[in-house]
Amino acid sequence: METIQTLRSERQKLLALKSEIDRQIKETTREILRHPDLGIDLETLQNKGGSSNHNGLHISFTRSLSWDQDYLATIKGQIAPNEWPFKTKEVLGLREFQNFAMESPGLAEIVQKGAITKVTKTPRIVEKEVSNDSNE
Repeated sequence: METIQTLRSERQKLLALKSEIDRQIKETTREILRHPDLGIDLETLQNKGGSSNHNGLHISFTRSLSWDQDYLATIKGQIAPNEWPFKTKEVLGLREFQNFAMESPGLAEIVQKGAITKVTKTPRIVEKEVSNDSNE
């Protein structure tokens, strides 16, 4: 059985290696995103959020909502408690808010003024295999 010192040393080496690999992945990702052949309008995608595909490369910028708590406090009294979309804390995710907007479009218009849309600064990249079905 190896000593605890040997195991800790091995762990430190692996963590250093992992750190270097993570750095290389980030750099390669930046190069992919800057490449002129990417074929995706990254600027628009980054501004709006959402996703796009190109030759098996799926790039997405995640959107989320945060809420102007001061604004919500000013309108809370104007909306009936049973119609108030928030539970214990004034927080709704994007999907929850979309569902509320479908159910109560008039109230959603008022509440939406307190929504702050955030888009992640860095995209998520997933590579999927592209099938090359050719009949030669």
